[in-house]
Amino acid sequence: MTARPNRRRARGQRGFTMIELLMTMLILTIVMTGLAALQLTAVRQVTDSKRGSEALRLGQMVMERLTVLGYSNSLLGDSGGAWTPAQNADGQAMTNVKVNGLNNLTTGEINGPYTVTYMVEDRPGNRKVITVKVTWLDTQSGADPSQRYAVRSVTLVTQKAQ
Repeated sequence: MTARPNRRRARGQRGFTMIELLMTMLILTIVMTGLAALQLTAVRQVTDSKRGSEALRLGQMVMERLTVLGYSNSLLGDSGGAWTPAQNADGQAMTNVKVNGLNNLTTGEINGPYTVTYMVEDRPGNRKVITVKVTWLDTQSGADPSQRYAVRSVTLVTQKAQ
């Protein structure tokens, strides 16, 4: 008769069993999956914030251009509630504008996500209300492809007196 090796731990024997190692790996896998999802959410939030900041800068630039114009300038005529495409320094409509730092704010680079429009309304008392709106498409996570994109916008409003 041959002796079988004892599978029990001897006193003072160190090390881990296979079950302990598998359980540790399972717990680590669950934790790492959660951290990866958290990282994706953080990246998405940073991108949304960046787009919002760029849209605000574009809107401020257009608003500043409009407010320095004279009260009777043709660009500040009542638009009758219609949105007018804003123009960059080169006279091009600011549709599909891309912003890459301050240098491109003056002319705006084409093939970007932003569209800049404005509306002027005449008000009693020789006042004009100037509204600038910057819109862009933002991607959203979701299973339904019809809800994959959402229109986001930043709106700035000011008044100009004669």
